[in-house]
Amino acid sequence: RYWRDWSSDVCSSDLPAVESAAELADARAVLAEEIASAAFLARGAPAWFATSAGRAVAVKLAPKSAIAKGAKGDVAGRLARMRQPSSVVDGTASAADTAALGGAFVAATSGGGARYRALAARLDEGVPFDEAFGAVFKASAPKLFEAWLGKEGKPRAGGAGR
Repeated sequence: RYWRDWSSDVCSSDLPAVESAAELADARAVLAEEIASAAFLARGAPAWFATSAGRAVAVKLAPKSAIAKGAKGDVAGRLARMRQPSSVVDGTASAADTAALGGAFVAATSGGGARYRALAARLDEGVPFDEAFGAVFKASAPKLFEAWLGKEGKPRAGGAGR
């Protein structure tokens, strides 16, 4: 009885239908981003990493989504405008900057998802995030982010830019 009541509420014809491949890709991206972000937050990851991982997963799982299509150009533009890109890993960047730059950073350093799983496993064991990140990525988040910035064309993570 419970399933029947629940399924009729959820499967109501009043819900909007996804009508195109583009809408489906966008829906998948949004869901992937939120689920991945929530999974890392629930494990004790800081918000900057959870947001970044969510964006990286969304881009990987829904490459034809609007999020994925805008991701590459968004990184270059944001890097050019930011005074302190390191604010992403210290948690003081805007949500949009964190998603764009952090997502690109996590995607570039994640090793095809193996490092996500390893980090999640360490966090599940109760290892603090900084220690777990260092063990999995073989560097601290700020140092790895600075190295990534160097590859992306921004020489220093600190006051680089203007």
